[in-house]
Amino acid sequence: MKTILRNSICGLLFISLLIGCFAVSPMVHAQAEFGNGNTAAGHNALENLTTGERNTALGAGALFSLTTADNNTAIGWRALRKIGRTATRRLALGL
Repeated sequence: MKTILRNSICGLLFISLLIGCFAVSPMVHAQAEFGNGNTAAGHNALENLTTGERNTALGAGALFSLTTADNNTAIGWRALRKIGRTATRRLALGL
């Protein structure tokens, strides 16, 4: 009986911890999906995006200044950081 009770308590604690992690994770902002096919992973990646579509930024500061452009991919630290607000169909790997 004690084993069943101990396993139940451990299970409840694990589930509570798991739910807590999911509740806090949206506040981290290390990785985000912005809608319209936009994806960012990294501090300040796609930071200024407003209405652009199908953009991918992987790395801190990648596609930082982009606001309304479409179909851009930047991989690496500060890749395409100063691309301009409306540049379209650009690809950068690295700095």
